[in-house]
Amino acid sequence: MYRLFKQFFSVAVDADVVQAEMMDKQAMSLSGQYQLDVDVNSIVFWHHHLFSQEHVYASQITRLYEDYVSRMKKRTVEFLTGKVTH
Repeated sequence: MYRLFKQFFSVAVDADVVQAEMMDKQAMSLSGQYQLDVDVNSIVFWHHHLFSQEHVYASQITRLYEDYVSRMKKRTVEFLTGKVTH
């Protein structure tokens, strides 16, 4: 898992990825180094070269639905804001 994370994270962000090691908080703050713990619970692929046509359609429908929900929430906020200001 560490190698996979290092491969993708180092490409996406210009940072050094190293294996975590135990340090006490005082030594960490004196050295100017900080530890970022990342827990990846799930990964969602919007497209992959091994997707079947069904996967591609399901992905597109999911994205369209998420856009729809986002627009509806925005519209609700604007509606309620208009009611408060008038």
